[in-house]
Amino acid sequence: MGAFYEVNPADTKLDDKGPTLIALWIFFQLAPLLTLGLPSFLEDPLLHTFRLPSFPVKGSYKKLYDFFYNASSKILDEGEKMGIQREEACHNLLFATCFNSYDGMKILFPSLLKFIGQAGVKLHKRLAEEIRMVVQSNSGTVMMSGMEQMELMKSIVYETLRIDPPVLSQYGKAKKDLV
Repeated sequence: MGAFYEVNPADTKLDDKGPTLIALWIFFQLAPLLTLGLPSFLEDPLLHTFRLPSFPVKGSYKKLYDFFYNASSKILDEGEKMGIQREEACHNLLFATCFNSYDGMKILFPSLLKFIGQAGVKLHKRLAEEIRMVVQSNSGTVMMSGMEQMELMKSIVYETLRIDPPVLSQYGKAKKDLV
């Protein structure tokens, strides 16, 4: 998170507990989607009938919220300029960073590595050549504009999202090739 907000979470009240607080909060967000592999007539009444109370994660969320509120004043100022209340912008920032980015790294990134690893040496070489060429043409700097130039890399990411979406019940599952 320090790369985004210019503050190292370990140097704040979060200390090294940030990932644990995030994981706990995300667990409660995704609990309604959990499955134990039991038949649905057993699992639905046990897991999906009652809402989980918020009190077990309220303190964790507050600590995360306080970190974001204090560490992202420039971003929150921009939100206010756009007409978004500071508190709402902070909640949105927390959600986007913790839920989307953090889980993307824990779920999507391993899937990417799995599919790239399974693809074989030919793809590895092509991907390495493409990345090296683009980074070299951008003076050795990796930038979003450079990543936009990496057609093979983008194709691999899109295929991974298509074949193995991070949140199965949120995305449609590919039933046939689109290309």
